[in-house]
Amino acid sequence: MLAIHNHYTSQGYTSITDTLLNIYGMTVCDKTAYKSMKRLGIHSYIRKTKKSATFVGAEHIRFPNILNRDFKADKPM
Repeated sequence: MLAIHNHYTSQGYTSITDTLLNIYGMTVCDKTAYKSMKRLGIHSYIRKTKKSATFVGAEHIRFPNILNRDFKADKPM
């Protein structure tokens, strides 16, 4: 588990169990992997999420706001 964690630091216990099965052929349940990782003091590193390119109140680049919320409906639908 330490070798897998040192190579793939962002993998959690479920991914490590899959790697153990695929590479080494060892069948380990997720709960056992979780307990072993907790005992060894290793944990996965969280990837940073990317911020969206647009923010609230920004106008769209391709489609300009023609109506500017200035519309009235005479009848529904």
